[in-house]
Amino acid sequence: MRRRAAAGPEASAAATFEVHETGALVSIHAETSTWARVRVESAPGVLASEVGPVALDADRGRTGVAEVAGLAPDTAYQYVVELEHGSTVGPYRFRTAPAPDADAEVHFVWSADVDLGSEFESPIFASLSASGADFFVSLGDWPYADNQPAAYSVEQYRDRHRAVRAAGKVQAMLHELPVYAIYDDHEARNNWDGRFRVEEAERITNAVSVWDEWFPLRATMSGETRRHRAWRWGRHAELFMLDTRCCRSANLDPDGPAKTMLGAEQKQWLLDALRASEATFKIVLTSVAMAGNSPDDWSSFVYERDQILAELAAAGITGLIALTADGHIFSDTVLPAWGLREFMAGPLARHPRDLDPPDPAILAQYKGFNYGEARIVADPDGVPVLEIVCRDAEGNARHRAAFRAGELTLTAP
Repeated sequence: MRRRAAAGPEASAAATFEVHETGALVSIHAETSTWARVRVESAPGVLASEVGPVALDADRGRTGVAEVAGLAPDTAYQYVVELEHGSTVGPYRFRTAPAPDADAEVHFVWSADVDLGSEFESPIFASLSASGADFFVSLGDWPYADNQPAAYSVEQYRDRHRAVRAAGKVQAMLHELPVYAIYDDHEARNNWDGRFRVEEAERITNAVSVWDEWFPLRATMSGETRRHRAWRWGRHAELFMLDTRCCRSANLDPDGPAKTMLGAEQKQWLLDALRASEATFKIVLTSVAMAGNSPDDWSSFVYERDQILAELAAAGITGLIALTADGHIFSDTVLPAWGLREFMAGPLARHPRDLDPPDPAILAQYKGFNYGEARIVADPDGVPVLEIVCRDAEGNARHRAAFRAGELTLTAP
């Protein structure tokens, strides 16, 4: 029988991030405790690792991070967080990543947009909890910190994160799913770009620093400032998480060689990492769409986008696909001229938008609360196949598409 969080004398919450072959990060929040301990079990009552005490510092909004290490690859674990004042929260479950050469199946889900407004209620978080996925990829807008009255100060941003992280439906999902995350815009303010990094520098700095408190990354834990990264999940999947906010030019700047979404360092990292990847499928995670039509997405950065795609096409990379969010709709699209297949998911809990007009580049759409599901399994001939599914709030499949790696190859214009 699966246990849920134990009742305790104080508000508390936890979540699992950045799972890798031998460990994970555990994010902890408690209202009054100044420390916590994490007990990891390989089976009920079988201790695998213990971390702590972990400081829950007031200058981090009473959050702390436990770095769990020394675990076995591709193995299921659970943990309980023990707080200073005697209460516990958990168990939370996760599976460590398979070794990069392991011929392992892959199963993950992705989406975006988490708002606690009553008008956005649905069973979608329960559906995610029951998905059986190995991990959840959050592509941003968690939380909506610019809802009125909008957040500006560190404490105001912390209040928004705290409310969403501790919400019962979100915690229920986090008991079952470890997370890989990146911010988008609403964690700070709508459509923030190079202009707002100058005009509202303190506000953006506050928002990003608080996001780091609640969404720990292995890189930032070790003192780095970059949030773009890649991770393997066995032999058949490598995922490449982009940061489309930190370095972008102003959205309304003229497009051309001087305008950038990623910045020079991140762009070169992406090109080098994709060319070097030996995974069957290379999955690019971008919080804004490559095939969009908004001033805030890649359609305002076409020069850089096409430069990246041209280099990847010239390298003959196979198994390349893009997953995105932000548009409040599920869509299956193909980027004209390049043949890049891109799937957009979301929203989880925000206004779904109307369907786009018919367009040959749009192969399928779904309006409603939704998330995307990705699986890589072997077909009857033993060939790895990537399947993408749109699932609605109840977990029902609304659209499916499946590919062998050779079918996901860029074509130069």
